[in-house]
Amino acid sequence: MEGGFYRDACRNLSIPRIAGASFSRTIRHTSSLRAHMDQLIQLCREANNFEAMISAMQRLNQIECNVVDFLAELYPMPENASNNQQTRAKDRAAKIYSRLHRESLALGNPIPDGAKSATLWQMVGAVTGYIQHDKSRKNGIETFDLAVMCLADAETAACWKLAEQLAS
Repeated sequence: MEGGFYRDACRNLSIPRIAGASFSRTIRHTSSLRAHMDQLIQLCREANNFEAMISAMQRLNQIECNVVDFLAELYPMPENASNNQQTRAKDRAAKIYSRLHRESLALGNPIPDGAKSATLWQMVGAVTGYIQHDKSRKNGIETFDLAVMCLADAETAACWKLAEQLAS
């Protein structure tokens, strides 16, 4: 079992991937599920990881990082990058930076134009928003399906991991 939430700045789905602040439990959807419901409810109450997750999120929101450095570490550029690769990287960075500004403005905490830093929480939000809404994908995937698909995206996991590393 995993818990997710809609983000505070938009309708992106998110599942925090913060070490020590999550728990997992596999539950089979069988005819005996109802009989195990009390046990499941008790497990969730005892997990005490909700508070740890909130604390970890608050910690990410208190730590500033350099936007360019964060993106360079998350999306390293090959040494002999072609013009096409460089253009795609610049476009991706521009979309993430634009999302960062829009979301911070929507939350009443605008990042000034030209600012080079943001909190780790803001960066996770901007990158995961980019992955859900702006990343090029084939086929016309429905919005909710795309949101769920993005939860399992390797870039999403790498973004959470980088934020956690920088917070340590």
